[in-house]
Amino acid sequence: MINYIYPIDFKLQRGILLKSTLRSRKMVKELITGVTFFEGKNYQGKSHDYQELDKIISLPSHLNDKFLSMKVGKLSKVQAWRHYNDPENRYYEWVVDTPDIDKEIRGLSKFRVMQKDIRLIALRIIDDTHSDIKFSLTTKIYNGEGQDKIEVNTTTGENYAVIDELLVQEKLVTSIYVRNVNTGEYIGNGSFYFSYDIHGIATIDEGLNFPRNLKLVHVGKNRFDFHIINTTPIA
Repeated sequence: MINYIYPIDFKLQRGILLKSTLRSRKMVKELITGVTFFEGKNYQGKSHDYQELDKIISLPSHLNDKFLSMKVGKLSKVQAWRHYNDPENRYYEWVVDTPDIDKEIRGLSKFRVMQKDIRLIALRIIDDTHSDIKFSLTTKIYNGEGQDKIEVNTTTGENYAVIDELLVQEKLVTSIYVRNVNTGEYIGNGSFYFSYDIHGIATIDEGLNFPRNLKLVHVGKNRFDFHIINTTPIA
């Protein structure tokens, strides 16, 4: 299943992170991971969804040369080949939505969907206890002395919530709250630190105040999964 989120944009102005205006006053769904191909140009016709797999997919004969446009997930990229026998090191690459791929490749036979090399940070919460309870994850990233903060929210069962690039090198204090959506009870709160290394890879230092009932997993390319391992409410 292809997943979507609502866009969150941020910008840097004179060294201070400021929350920018939403791209549109309307809440427009945005593809976060994977790709959706369309059999018509300009995102028309029958659609076909593919998730990131990091291996080459050869289209069956009835779909060969059928895809004419595509929407690419914000965290993904697509490598594509015109012919089945084209060498692996010679490919077309797309990182954004493209209304007419036929103009460039003139027929698509095989492709690969991969993680994009970007500085966006993506957060997701996963309930490892399988409790069937909906939990929300709220993180607040505090920027310097002014305490300007970026608030990001997501819930179990959703795809990644994305923060646009944090153009800072120092550690940013980030508070974290996990709450039972139905009862309003908090099952965890605490803090951690965000920073980038010299290669532009985001890192998280859990520190001493990271919630004990959460397990953090860095899944690569600035993506982080917060796993709930205990759902007991805070006393």
